[in-house]
Amino acid sequence: MTINEHFLDHPLLGKVRGQQHDQTVQFLGVKYASLAGRFSPPVLYNRSKGETLDATKIGPASPSPSDGIENEFALIQQALPYPQIEQSDLDCLNLNITAPINASYNLPVVVFVHGGGFMIGSNAWPQYNFRRLVNLSIKEGSPIIGININYRLGAFGFLYSEELAKFGGSQNNALHDQRTALLWIQKYIAGFGGDPTNVTFVGESAVSGTLHLHSKLPLFNRLVSMGGTNLLMKPLPESVNEQNYEKVLHLLNLYHLPAQDRVKALHDMPAENILAALPPGLPFLPTSGGDLDLPVNNFEETYLGESQGIMHPGKSWCKEIMIGDCQMDGSILLALMGPPKPALVQRFKDSFERFLGSRDALSVFEAYGITEAASEEEAEMAIWQFGNDICFLAPVLVYAHGWDQNAYIYFFNEPNTWEGQWKGHANHLLDVAYLFQNYNESLTDDQRVTANTFGKDLIQFANQRSPWPVFNFAAKELNAKVYGAKDLQQAAARVEIIPGPNNRSERRQTIFQLSLLIPLTRMSDALASFMNGN
Repeated sequence: MTINEHFLDHPLLGKVRGQQHDQTVQFLGVKYASLAGRFSPPVLYNRSKGETLDATKIGPASPSPSDGIENEFALIQQALPYPQIEQSDLDCLNLNITAPINASYNLPVVVFVHGGGFMIGSNAWPQYNFRRLVNLSIKEGSPIIGININYRLGAFGFLYSEELAKFGGSQNNALHDQRTALLWIQKYIAGFGGDPTNVTFVGESAVSGTLHLHSKLPLFNRLVSMGGTNLLMKPLPESVNEQNYEKVLHLLNLYHLPAQDRVKALHDMPAENILAALPPGLPFLPTSGGDLDLPVNNFEETYLGESQGIMHPGKSWCKEIMIGDCQMDGSILLALMGPPKPALVQRFKDSFERFLGSRDALSVFEAYGITEAASEEEAEMAIWQFGNDICFLAPVLVYAHGWDQNAYIYFFNEPNTWEGQWKGHANHLLDVAYLFQNYNESLTDDQRVTANTFGKDLIQFANQRSPWPVFNFAAKELNAKVYGAKDLQQAAARVEIIPGPNNRSERRQTIFQLSLLIPLTRMSDALASFMNGN
Protein backbone atom coordinates (compact mmCIF):
# COMPACT_ATOMS: atom_id res chain seq x y z
CA MET A 1 0.00 0.00 0.00
CA THR A 2 1.38 3.41 -1.02
CA ILE A 3 1.67 5.91 1.81
CA ASN A 4 2.36 9.56 0.95
CA GLU A 5 2.21 12.84 2.79
CA HIS A 6 -0.93 14.88 2.29
CA PHE A 7 -1.24 18.59 3.12
CA LEU A 8 -4.47 20.31 4.12
CA ASP A 9 -5.01 24.06 4.45
CA HIS A 10 -7.31 24.31 7.46
CA PRO A 11 -9.01 27.71 7.90
CA LEU A 12 -8.42 27.72 11.67
CA LEU A 13 -5.42 25.44 12.19
CA GLY A 14 -3.35 26.42 9.18
CA LYS A 15 -1.42 23.85 7.18
CA VAL A 16 -1.83 20.27 8.46
CA ARG A 17 0.32 17.36 7.29
CA GLY A 18 -1.29 13.91 7.22
CA GLN A 19 -0.75 10.47 5.71
CA GLN A 20 -2.38 9.49 2.44
CA HIS A 21 -3.44 5.85 2.03
CA ASP A 22 -4.88 5.31 -1.44
CA GLN A 23 -8.40 6.84 -1.20
CA THR A 24 -8.09 8.14 2.37
CA VAL A 25 -5.98 10.54 4.38
CA GLN A 26 -5.35 10.22 8.10
CA PHE A 27 -4.47 13.04 10.47
CA LEU A 28 -3.04 11.36 13.56
CA GLY A 29 -2.40 12.47 17.13
CA VAL A 30 -4.25 15.79 16.75
CA LYS A 31 -4.41 17.48 20.15
CA TYR A 32 -7.92 18.46 21.25
CA ALA A 33 -7.39 19.48 24.89
CA SER A 34 -4.72 20.61 27.35
CA LEU A 35 -4.26 19.57 30.98
CA ALA A 36 -2.82 21.69 33.78
CA GLY A 37 -2.33 18.50 35.81
CA ARG A 38 -3.10 14.81 35.51
CA PHE A 39 -6.30 15.16 37.56
CA SER A 40 -7.35 18.57 36.20
CA PRO A 41 -10.32 19.17 33.90
CA PRO A 42 -9.54 19.30 30.17
CA VAL A 43 -9.33 22.67 28.46
CA LEU A 44 -10.30 22.87 24.79
CA TYR A 45 -7.10 23.28 22.78
CA ASN A 46 -7.22 26.24 20.42
CA ARG A 47 -4.25 26.16 18.10
CA SER A 48 -3.51 29.29 16.13
CA LYS A 49 -2.06 29.27 12.66
CA GLY A 50 1.70 29.03 12.54
CA GLU A 51 4.06 26.24 11.70
CA THR A 52 2.68 23.23 9.85
CA LEU A 53 0.84 20.88 12.21
CA ASP A 54 2.46 17.46 11.89
CA ALA A 55 -0.34 14.88 12.09
CA THR A 56 1.56 11.91 10.66
CA LYS A 57 2.21 9.99 13.89
CA ILE A 58 -0.14 8.46 16.44
CA GLY A 59 -0.30 10.30 19.74
CA PRO A 60 0.24 8.96 23.26
CA ALA A 61 -2.51 7.00 24.98
CA SER A 62 -3.61 7.39 28.58
CA PRO A 63 -1.54 5.39 31.09
CA SER A 64 -3.11 1.95 31.43
CA PRO A 65 -1.98 -1.68 31.86
CA SER A 66 0.52 -2.53 29.12
CA ASP A 67 -1.19 -5.84 28.33
CA GLY A 68 -4.55 -4.18 27.60
CA ILE A 69 -4.48 -4.76 23.85
CA GLU A 70 -3.48 -8.41 24.29
CA ASN A 71 -6.38 -8.86 26.70
CA GLU A 72 -8.79 -7.39 24.16
CA PHE A 73 -7.43 -9.63 21.41
CA ALA A 74 -7.97 -12.56 23.77
CA LEU A 75 -11.64 -11.56 24.09
CA ILE A 76 -12.02 -11.32 20.31
CA GLN A 77 -9.93 -14.53 19.99
CA GLN A 78 -7.97 -13.12 17.05
CA ALA A 79 -5.03 -10.71 17.07
CA LEU A 80 -3.87 -8.05 14.61
CA PRO A 81 -0.41 -6.48 14.20
CA TYR A 82 -0.20 -3.31 16.26
CA PRO A 83 2.18 -0.37 16.60
CA GLN A 84 4.19 0.66 19.64
CA ILE A 85 2.02 3.17 21.49
CA GLU A 86 3.50 5.59 24.02
CA GLN A 87 1.59 6.56 27.13
CA SER A 88 1.36 9.99 28.75
CA ASP A 89 -0.74 11.39 31.54
CA LEU A 90 -0.68 14.97 30.18
CA ASP A 91 -0.44 14.52 26.40
CA CYS A 92 -2.97 11.73 25.83
CA LEU A 93 -5.90 13.92 24.79
CA ASN A 94 -5.59 13.56 21.05
CA LEU A 95 -7.67 12.18 18.19
CA ASN A 96 -7.19 10.53 14.80
CA ILE A 97 -9.17 11.70 11.77
CA THR A 98 -9.71 9.52 8.67
CA ALA A 99 -11.22 11.28 5.68
CA PRO A 100 -11.70 10.68 1.96
CA ILE A 101 -9.19 12.45 -0.29
CA ASN A 102 -10.59 15.23 -2.45
CA ALA A 103 -14.10 14.65 -1.13
CA SER A 104 -16.77 17.29 -1.03
CA TYR A 105 -17.33 19.13 2.23
CA ASN A 106 -20.08 18.73 4.84
CA LEU A 107 -19.55 14.98 5.10
CA PRO A 108 -21.19 13.00 7.95
CA VAL A 109 -18.85 12.53 10.91
CA VAL A 110 -18.64 9.24 12.84
CA VAL A 111 -16.85 9.43 16.21
CA PHE A 112 -15.81 6.13 17.75
CA VAL A 113 -15.18 5.99 21.50
CA HIS A 114 -13.55 2.73 22.56
CA GLY A 115 -14.66 0.63 25.49
CA GLY A 116 -12.47 -1.34 27.85
CA GLY A 117 -14.34 -0.79 31.10
CA PHE A 118 -12.75 2.69 31.41
CA MET A 119 -9.49 0.88 32.19
CA ILE A 120 -7.82 0.07 28.85
CA GLY A 121 -7.88 1.25 25.25
CA SER A 122 -6.34 3.56 22.67
CA ASN A 123 -7.48 5.38 19.56
CA ALA A 124 -4.57 3.71 17.71
CA TRP A 125 -5.53 0.08 18.31
CA PRO A 126 -5.73 -1.52 14.86
CA GLN A 127 -9.13 -3.16 15.30
CA TYR A 128 -10.64 0.37 15.40
CA ASN A 129 -8.79 1.82 12.40
CA PHE A 130 -11.31 3.70 10.23
CA ARG A 131 -9.50 3.36 6.88
CA ARG A 132 -11.48 0.39 5.58
CA LEU A 133 -14.85 1.66 6.78
CA VAL A 134 -14.22 5.05 5.17
CA ASN A 135 -13.12 3.26 1.98
CA LEU A 136 -16.37 1.29 2.05
CA SER A 137 -18.34 4.54 2.43
CA ILE A 138 -16.56 5.97 -0.63
CA LYS A 139 -17.34 2.82 -2.61
CA GLU A 140 -21.00 3.12 -1.58
CA GLY A 141 -21.14 6.72 -2.76
CA SER A 142 -21.93 7.90 0.80
CA PRO A 143 -18.55 9.04 2.17
CA ILE A 144 -18.04 9.64 5.87
CA ILE A 145 -15.25 11.01 8.07
CA GLY A 146 -14.18 8.75 10.94
CA ILE A 147 -12.63 9.93 14.21
CA ASN A 148 -11.08 7.91 17.05
CA ILE A 149 -10.49 9.70 20.36
CA ASN A 150 -8.35 9.08 23.42
CA TYR A 151 -9.50 9.89 26.94
CA ARG A 152 -8.06 9.33 30.42
CA LEU A 153 -8.44 5.85 31.89
CA GLY A 154 -8.53 4.22 35.32
CA ALA A 155 -7.32 6.38 38.19
CA PHE A 156 -6.27 9.11 35.75
CA GLY A 157 -9.84 9.33 34.49
CA PHE A 158 -11.76 8.97 37.75
CA LEU A 159 -9.65 9.54 40.89
CA TYR A 160 -11.37 12.38 42.73
CA SER A 161 -11.98 13.69 46.24
CA GLU A 162 -12.79 16.93 48.00
CA GLU A 163 -9.09 17.18 48.81
CA LEU A 164 -8.10 16.86 45.15
CA ALA A 165 -10.78 19.39 44.21
CA LYS A 166 -9.14 22.01 46.46
CA PHE A 167 -6.00 21.70 44.35
CA GLY A 168 -7.59 21.73 40.90
CA GLY A 169 -8.90 18.17 40.55
CA SER A 170 -12.29 17.43 38.97
CA GLN A 171 -14.81 14.60 38.97
CA ASN A 172 -15.43 12.19 36.06
CA ASN A 173 -12.49 13.47 34.02
CA ALA A 174 -12.76 10.66 31.45
CA LEU A 175 -16.25 11.82 30.51
CA HIS A 176 -15.16 15.47 30.49
CA ASP A 177 -12.37 14.48 28.09
CA GLN A 178 -14.87 12.85 25.73
CA ARG A 179 -17.17 15.83 25.91
CA THR A 180 -14.29 18.20 25.15
CA ALA A 181 -13.30 16.08 22.14
CA LEU A 182 -16.85 16.36 20.84
CA LEU A 183 -16.79 20.16 21.30
CA TRP A 184 -13.43 20.33 19.48
CA ILE A 185 -14.97 18.36 16.61
CA GLN A 186 -17.89 20.78 16.46
CA LYS A 187 -15.45 23.69 16.16
CA TYR A 188 -12.78 22.28 13.84
CA ILE A 189 -14.14 19.37 11.78
CA ALA A 190 -15.54 21.59 9.00
CA GLY A 191 -11.97 22.40 8.02
CA PHE A 192 -11.35 18.68 7.43
CA GLY A 193 -14.48 18.35 5.29
CA GLY A 194 -16.92 17.28 7.99
CA ASP A 195 -20.35 18.57 8.92
CA PRO A 196 -20.37 19.68 12.58
CA THR A 197 -24.17 19.45 12.59
CA ASN A 198 -24.15 15.78 11.53
CA VAL A 199 -22.13 13.84 14.10
CA THR A 200 -22.77 10.19 14.99
CA PHE A 201 -21.33 8.95 18.29
CA VAL A 202 -20.42 5.24 18.23
CA GLY A 203 -19.59 3.66 21.58
CA GLU A 204 -18.99 0.04 22.52
CA SER A 205 -19.01 -1.84 25.81
CA ALA A 206 -18.25 1.01 28.23
CA VAL A 207 -21.29 3.18 28.71
CA SER A 208 -20.05 6.57 27.51
CA GLY A 209 -22.59 7.29 24.80
CA THR A 210 -25.69 6.70 26.87
CA LEU A 211 -24.18 8.67 29.77
CA HIS A 212 -23.69 11.68 27.52
CA LEU A 213 -27.43 11.71 26.86
CA HIS A 214 -27.68 13.37 30.28
CA SER A 215 -25.92 16.45 28.92
CA LYS A 216 -28.01 19.59 28.53
CA LEU A 217 -25.46 20.71 25.94
CA PRO A 218 -25.95 19.09 22.51
CA LEU A 219 -22.97 16.84 21.75
CA PHE A 220 -23.96 14.70 18.75
CA ASN A 221 -26.92 14.07 16.46
CA ARG A 222 -27.06 10.29 16.45
CA LEU A 223 -25.97 7.58 18.86
CA VAL A 224 -24.85 4.02 18.14
CA SER A 225 -24.56 1.91 21.30
CA MET A 226 -22.88 -1.46 20.82
CA GLY A 227 -22.90 -4.10 23.54
CA GLY A 228 -23.25 -1.87 26.57
CA THR A 229 -25.26 0.99 28.09
CA ASN A 230 -25.38 2.95 31.32
CA LEU A 231 -27.34 -0.02 32.72
CA LEU A 232 -24.27 -2.26 32.39
CA MET A 233 -21.96 -0.07 34.48
CA LYS A 234 -24.21 2.30 36.37
CA PRO A 235 -22.74 5.50 37.82
CA LEU A 236 -21.61 4.80 41.37
CA PRO A 237 -22.62 6.92 44.39
CA GLU A 238 -20.45 10.00 45.01
CA SER A 239 -19.27 8.45 48.28
CA VAL A 240 -17.16 5.98 46.25
CA ASN A 241 -14.85 8.85 45.31
CA GLU A 242 -13.68 9.39 48.89
CA GLN A 243 -13.38 5.65 49.52
CA ASN A 244 -11.23 5.20 46.41
CA TYR A 245 -9.07 8.19 47.31
CA GLU A 246 -8.34 6.88 50.79
CA LYS A 247 -7.45 3.44 49.42
CA VAL A 248 -5.10 4.98 46.86
CA LEU A 249 -3.34 7.06 49.52
CA HIS A 250 -2.71 3.93 51.59
CA LEU A 251 -1.57 1.85 48.62
CA LEU A 252 0.89 4.55 47.54
CA ASN A 253 2.07 5.13 51.13
CA LEU A 254 0.98 8.77 51.08
CA TYR A 255 -1.69 8.77 53.77
CA HIS A 256 0.64 10.11 56.49
CA LEU A 257 1.52 13.26 54.53
CA PRO A 258 -0.19 16.67 54.85
CA ALA A 259 -2.92 17.27 52.26
CA GLN A 260 -0.89 19.55 50.01
CA ASP A 261 2.05 17.16 49.99
CA ARG A 262 -0.21 14.19 49.24
CA VAL A 263 -1.71 15.92 46.24
CA LYS A 264 1.72 17.01 45.00
CA ALA A 265 2.99 13.44 45.30
CA LEU A 266 -0.02 12.14 43.36
CA HIS A 267 0.78 14.59 40.57
CA ASP A 268 4.53 13.98 40.53
CA MET A 269 4.70 10.21 40.97
CA PRO A 270 5.54 8.39 37.71
CA ALA A 271 2.39 7.03 36.14
CA GLU A 272 3.86 3.52 35.90
CA ASN A 273 4.39 3.50 39.69
CA ILE A 274 0.74 4.33 40.26
CA LEU A 275 -0.39 1.62 37.84
CA ALA A 276 1.88 -0.94 39.51
CA ALA A 277 0.62 -0.14 43.01
CA LEU A 278 -3.13 -0.20 42.34
CA PRO A 279 -4.70 -3.68 42.25
CA PRO A 280 -7.36 -4.58 39.68
CA GLY A 281 -10.90 -4.21 40.91
CA LEU A 282 -10.77 -0.70 42.35
CA PRO A 283 -13.92 0.97 40.99
CA PHE A 284 -12.51 3.78 38.85
CA LEU A 285 -15.82 4.43 37.13
CA PRO A 286 -18.29 7.28 36.57
CA THR A 287 -19.88 8.57 39.74
CA SER A 288 -23.21 10.32 40.15
CA GLY A 289 -23.65 14.00 40.76
CA GLY A 290 -20.91 16.49 40.04
CA ASP A 291 -21.10 19.08 37.30
CA LEU A 292 -22.15 16.40 34.79
CA ASP A 293 -25.13 15.69 37.06
CA LEU A 294 -25.14 11.95 36.38
CA PRO A 295 -27.95 10.02 38.06
CA VAL A 296 -27.62 6.52 39.52
CA ASN A 297 -29.36 4.91 36.56
CA ASN A 298 -32.04 2.25 36.73
CA PHE A 299 -34.30 0.62 34.17
CA GLU A 300 -37.31 2.73 35.07
CA GLU A 301 -35.42 6.01 34.54
CA THR A 302 -34.00 4.71 31.28
CA TYR A 303 -37.40 4.55 29.66
CA LEU A 304 -36.28 8.12 28.96
CA GLY A 305 -39.51 9.69 29.99
CA GLU A 306 -39.75 12.14 32.82
CA SER A 307 -37.46 11.45 35.75
CA GLN A 308 -38.54 13.26 38.90
CA GLY A 309 -40.40 15.74 36.72
CA ILE A 310 -37.38 16.48 34.51
CA MET A 311 -37.40 15.48 30.85
CA HIS A 312 -34.35 13.47 29.81
CA PRO A 313 -32.04 16.09 28.18
CA GLY A 314 -30.74 13.92 25.33
CA LYS A 315 -34.20 13.52 23.85
CA SER A 316 -34.14 17.17 22.80
CA TRP A 317 -30.92 17.03 20.77
CA CYS A 318 -30.09 13.41 19.80
CA LYS A 319 -32.26 12.64 16.77
CA GLU A 320 -31.87 8.88 16.42
CA ILE A 321 -30.32 5.88 18.11
CA MET A 322 -29.04 2.54 16.87
CA ILE A 323 -28.60 0.02 19.65
CA GLY A 324 -27.80 -3.67 19.73
CA ASP A 325 -26.02 -6.58 21.33
CA CYS A 326 -24.07 -9.72 20.56
CA GLN A 327 -25.88 -12.94 21.32
CA MET A 328 -23.37 -13.72 24.10
CA ASP A 329 -22.21 -10.27 25.18
CA GLY A 330 -22.32 -11.73 28.69
CA SER A 331 -18.94 -13.30 27.95
CA ILE A 332 -17.36 -10.06 29.19
CA LEU A 333 -18.84 -10.67 32.65
CA LEU A 334 -16.73 -13.79 32.94
CA ALA A 335 -13.68 -11.79 31.92
CA LEU A 336 -14.45 -9.16 34.56
CA MET A 337 -14.70 -11.79 37.31
CA GLY A 338 -11.89 -14.00 36.10
CA PRO A 339 -12.12 -17.79 35.86
CA PRO A 340 -15.01 -19.39 37.77
CA LYS A 341 -14.07 -19.74 41.40
CA PRO A 342 -14.91 -22.74 43.56
CA ALA A 343 -18.53 -22.86 44.62
CA LEU A 344 -19.48 -20.14 42.10
CA VAL A 345 -23.01 -21.49 41.73
CA GLN A 346 -23.57 -21.67 45.47
CA ARG A 347 -22.22 -18.14 45.96
CA PHE A 348 -24.58 -16.92 43.23
CA LYS A 349 -27.55 -18.60 44.92
CA ASP A 350 -26.64 -17.28 48.36
CA SER A 351 -26.12 -13.75 47.05
CA PHE A 352 -29.44 -13.67 45.19
CA GLU A 353 -31.35 -15.08 48.13
CA ARG A 354 -29.93 -12.35 50.37
CA PHE A 355 -30.72 -9.58 47.89
CA LEU A 356 -34.05 -10.70 46.41
CA GLY A 357 -35.42 -12.94 49.12
CA SER A 358 -35.98 -16.67 48.79
CA ARG A 359 -39.15 -16.55 46.66
CA ASP A 360 -37.88 -14.17 43.94
CA ALA A 361 -34.45 -15.77 43.91
CA LEU A 362 -36.07 -19.16 43.34
CA SER A 363 -38.00 -17.69 40.40
CA VAL A 364 -34.70 -16.63 38.80
CA PHE A 365 -33.06 -20.02 39.45
CA GLU A 366 -35.96 -21.95 37.96
CA ALA A 367 -36.33 -19.67 34.94
CA TYR A 368 -32.66 -20.11 33.98
CA GLY A 369 -32.20 -23.73 35.04
CA ILE A 370 -29.90 -23.00 37.98
CA THR A 371 -31.26 -26.00 39.86
CA GLU A 372 -30.00 -29.02 41.73
CA ALA A 373 -30.57 -31.14 38.62
CA ALA A 374 -28.14 -29.03 36.57
CA SER A 375 -24.46 -29.91 36.44
CA GLU A 376 -21.93 -27.36 37.75
CA GLU A 377 -20.96 -26.48 34.18
CA GLU A 378 -24.58 -26.08 33.06
CA ALA A 379 -25.38 -23.90 36.08
CA GLU A 380 -22.33 -21.67 35.46
CA MET A 381 -23.37 -21.13 31.84
CA ALA A 382 -26.91 -20.36 33.00
CA ILE A 383 -25.53 -17.66 35.31
CA TRP A 384 -23.74 -15.98 32.39
CA GLN A 385 -26.91 -16.28 30.29
CA PHE A 386 -28.86 -14.47 33.01
CA GLY A 387 -26.11 -11.83 33.17
CA ASN A 388 -26.21 -11.50 29.40
CA ASP A 389 -29.97 -10.96 29.38
CA ILE A 390 -30.17 -8.44 32.23
CA CYS A 391 -27.02 -6.46 31.30
CA PHE A 392 -27.26 -6.43 27.51
CA LEU A 393 -30.53 -7.71 26.01
CA ALA A 394 -32.98 -5.99 28.35
CA PRO A 395 -31.32 -2.54 28.06
CA VAL A 396 -31.50 -2.71 24.26
CA LEU A 397 -35.26 -3.13 24.28
CA VAL A 398 -35.77 -0.70 27.16
CA TYR A 399 -33.93 2.05 25.27
CA ALA A 400 -35.79 1.32 22.04
CA HIS A 401 -39.11 1.22 23.89
CA GLY A 402 -38.53 4.56 25.58
CA TRP A 403 -37.01 6.50 22.69
CA ASP A 404 -39.51 8.99 21.24
CA GLN A 405 -37.72 9.45 17.93
CA ASN A 406 -36.29 6.86 15.53
CA ALA A 407 -34.74 3.83 17.21
CA TYR A 408 -33.06 1.00 15.30
CA ILE A 409 -32.32 -2.34 16.98
CA TYR A 410 -29.82 -4.93 15.84
CA PHE A 411 -28.92 -8.42 17.05
CA PHE A 412 -25.46 -9.71 16.15
CA ASN A 413 -25.59 -13.51 15.90
CA GLU A 414 -22.58 -14.37 13.75
CA PRO A 415 -20.73 -17.09 15.71
CA ASN A 416 -17.06 -16.69 16.51
CA THR A 417 -15.16 -19.31 14.46
CA TRP A 418 -11.73 -18.55 15.92
CA GLU A 419 -10.21 -20.84 18.54
CA GLY A 420 -10.99 -19.97 22.14
CA GLN A 421 -13.51 -20.28 24.93
CA TRP A 422 -16.30 -18.58 22.97
CA LYS A 423 -15.88 -20.38 19.66
CA GLY A 424 -19.38 -21.00 18.28
CA HIS A 425 -20.85 -17.98 20.12
CA ALA A 426 -21.38 -14.35 19.12
CA ASN A 427 -19.30 -13.06 22.01
CA HIS A 428 -18.58 -9.58 23.32
CA LEU A 429 -16.70 -7.25 20.92
CA LEU A 430 -17.33 -9.44 17.87
CA ASP A 431 -19.73 -6.88 16.36
CA VAL A 432 -17.04 -4.19 16.61
CA ALA A 433 -14.44 -6.49 15.04
CA TYR A 434 -16.76 -6.99 12.07
CA LEU A 435 -17.90 -3.35 11.78
CA PHE A 436 -14.50 -1.85 11.00
CA GLN A 437 -13.70 -4.52 8.35
CA ASN A 438 -10.19 -4.98 9.77
CA TYR A 439 -10.57 -8.75 10.25
CA ASN A 440 -11.92 -9.45 6.76
CA GLU A 441 -8.91 -11.56 5.75
CA SER A 442 -9.68 -13.92 8.62
CA LEU A 443 -13.38 -14.29 7.74
CA THR A 444 -15.16 -16.73 5.45
CA ASP A 445 -17.03 -15.42 2.41
CA ASP A 446 -20.33 -15.63 4.30
CA GLN A 447 -18.89 -13.84 7.31
CA ARG A 448 -17.57 -11.06 5.07
CA VAL A 449 -21.14 -10.59 3.84
CA THR A 450 -22.14 -9.94 7.47
CA ALA A 451 -19.24 -7.52 8.04
CA ASN A 452 -19.94 -5.69 4.78
CA THR A 453 -23.66 -5.39 5.51
CA PHE A 454 -23.03 -4.12 9.03
CA GLY A 455 -20.61 -1.48 7.76
CA LYS A 456 -23.00 -0.33 5.02
CA ASP A 457 -25.85 -0.02 7.52
CA LEU A 458 -23.80 2.22 9.82
CA ILE A 459 -22.81 4.34 6.81
CA GLN A 460 -26.50 4.67 5.88
CA PHE A 461 -27.39 5.66 9.45
CA ALA A 462 -24.63 8.31 9.56
CA ASN A 463 -25.91 9.67 6.23
CA GLN A 464 -29.35 10.21 7.76
CA ARG A 465 -30.96 7.33 5.89
CA SER A 466 -32.94 4.54 7.56
CA PRO A 467 -30.83 1.37 7.46
CA TRP A 468 -33.96 -0.72 8.17
CA PRO A 469 -37.48 -0.11 9.55
CA VAL A 470 -37.62 1.54 12.95
CA PHE A 471 -38.60 -0.17 16.19
CA ASN A 472 -42.01 1.11 17.22
CA PHE A 473 -43.37 -0.51 20.35
CA ALA A 474 -46.60 1.50 20.42
CA ALA A 475 -47.48 0.43 16.87
CA LYS A 476 -46.30 -3.13 17.60
CA GLU A 477 -43.76 -2.83 14.79
CA LEU A 478 -40.94 -4.59 16.61
CA ASN A 479 -38.41 -4.44 13.79
CA ALA A 480 -34.81 -5.47 14.27
CA LYS A 481 -31.83 -6.26 12.04
CA VAL A 482 -30.23 -9.66 12.56
CA TYR A 483 -26.61 -10.05 11.52
CA GLY A 484 -25.48 -13.59 10.82
CA ALA A 485 -26.98 -16.86 11.97
CA LYS A 486 -25.96 -20.28 13.18
CA ASP A 487 -26.67 -21.40 9.64
CA LEU A 488 -23.87 -19.64 7.76
CA GLN A 489 -25.79 -20.08 4.51
CA GLN A 490 -28.15 -17.42 5.88
CA ALA A 491 -25.37 -15.02 6.88
CA ALA A 492 -26.75 -12.12 4.86
CA ALA A 493 -28.57 -9.91 7.35
CA ARG A 494 -32.36 -9.78 7.20
CA VAL A 495 -35.09 -7.74 8.81
CA GLU A 496 -37.32 -9.70 11.17
CA ILE A 497 -40.30 -8.95 13.39
CA ILE A 498 -39.63 -9.88 17.01
CA PRO A 499 -40.89 -11.66 19.00
CA GLY A 500 -42.87 -14.02 16.82
CA PRO A 501 -42.90 -17.40 15.13
CA ASN A 502 -39.66 -18.54 13.48
CA ASN A 503 -37.88 -15.86 15.47
CA ARG A 504 -34.42 -15.33 13.98
CA SER A 505 -33.44 -12.96 16.75
CA GLU A 506 -32.42 -16.10 18.70
CA ARG A 507 -32.96 -14.24 21.98
CA ARG A 508 -34.54 -15.70 25.07
CA GLN A 509 -37.70 -13.99 26.30
CA THR A 510 -36.99 -15.32 29.81
CA ILE A 511 -35.86 -12.03 31.34
CA PHE A 512 -39.02 -10.24 30.17
CA GLN A 513 -41.25 -13.01 31.50
CA LEU A 514 -39.43 -12.74 34.83
CA SER A 515 -39.86 -8.96 34.81
CA LEU A 516 -43.61 -9.49 35.26
CA LEU A 517 -42.71 -10.84 38.73
CA ILE A 518 -39.49 -8.98 39.58
CA PRO A 519 -38.63 -5.48 38.33
CA LEU A 520 -35.68 -5.37 35.93
CA THR A 521 -33.89 -2.89 38.19
CA ARG A 522 -34.09 -5.32 41.13
CA MET A 523 -32.58 -8.14 39.07
CA SER A 524 -29.89 -5.82 37.72
CA ASP A 525 -28.98 -4.64 41.22
CA ALA A 526 -28.91 -8.23 42.47
CA LEU A 527 -26.37 -9.20 39.82
CA ALA A 528 -24.27 -6.13 40.63
CA SER A 529 -24.29 -7.13 44.28
CA PHE A 530 -23.09 -10.63 43.37
CA MET A 531 -20.38 -9.27 41.04
CA ASN A 532 -19.18 -7.02 43.88
CA GLY A 533 -18.77 -10.04 46.12
CA ASN A 534 -21.81 -9.49 48.31
